[in-house]
Amino acid sequence: MPADFLNADQRASYGQFSGEPNDVQLARFFLLDEADMEFINNRRGRANRLAVALLTGCVRFLGTWPHDLSSIPANVQWFVARQLGISDTGVLSEYSRRETTLREHQALIRRQYGYRDFAWPWTFRLSRLLFTRSWLSNERPGLLFDLATSWLLQNKILLPGVTTLTRLISEVREKSADRLWSRLSGLASSDEQCSLLEELLQVPDGVRTSRFEQLRKGPVAISGPAFNQAVVRYLKLKAFGMQSLDFTGIPPVRFNALARYTDMISVYKIARMPPARRTAMLVAFVRSCEISALDDALDVLDGVIADIGREAKKIGQKKRLRTLKDLDKSELELAHICSVLLDENIDSELLRTTIFEKCPPAK
Repeated sequence: MPADFLNADQRASYGQFSGEPNDVQLARFFLLDEADMEFINNRRGRANRLAVALLTGCVRFLGTWPHDLSSIPANVQWFVARQLGISDTGVLSEYSRRETTLREHQALIRRQYGYRDFAWPWTFRLSRLLFTRSWLSNERPGLLFDLATSWLLQNKILLPGVTTLTRLISEVREKSADRLWSRLSGLASSDEQCSLLEELLQVPDGVRTSRFEQLRKGPVAISGPAFNQAVVRYLKLKAFGMQSLDFTGIPPVRFNALARYTDMISVYKIARMPPARRTAMLVAFVRSCEISALDDALDVLDGVIADIGREAKKIGQKKRLRTLKDLDKSELELAHICSVLLDENIDSELLRTTIFEKCPPAK
């Protein structure tokens, strides 16, 4: 797994100033309280006091020591200098005429504020945190890098080199992936399941595509034959017996991500992978594809039933339109009979006879 995954912004902001801190950051990291002033005022000379104050603020803000005091932004220098009553930041040029002065001051600050090197047990604790996050989720290495940096700052651990941290994250992610492949490949413990999975990568005689490529193609139409094909596809996937395996303890996020990745890559790339990883990817693919195949079959069935309903409604409407002419004729005849019934000039005794003359009882 490549260790160089940082973008330009992350590299520029790691352990150094990427611009001038704003007012909120100045107040949070570079404001000196009474304990800070008492510690700083024990240093002799304006240059030493200003340098120690800047080093204290920088290690809070950056998590490490600045490479050069002259690289500290001007607004930071002036913000700290005004608190010390120093009107000229140029006194920094007089600082550290002895080579050991800077190291001595850094050691004093570490003892005063409890900063530690990135060593045991903090390396183990960070590795455990990163492994847990990597195992349970599918976070990008860049996000893990930001998480590790925040954790180091919170626990007052001096930031290691960028290469050290990126290499640690890559190793943790690789161990997490190896564990996932080992757990999934171990589920297919029977020889029958392993042989069935390996057959997915083979191309049967007289066919141009492998069984793997045939099974990952779902239905593309809504019809009776498409429903039958979807059911056959589901039954083929069910025959692998993945529903009887215990996937408890496999993080769903990692499992789904591996299944999606397997569904995207070519069968030839899977065939060239190491056995454990190949088996793990096939197990994830078959189990995930089995669930989606059942959903696909039900979706096609729902579409077929909806089409049948729409077609029946359409036939009924057509039949209704065809009978409108006969219905109109019958309504006119009934209206004529009603007009006779309501005619006051016709004797009531002759009413039924008159009506039946115009319209026989059978009609």
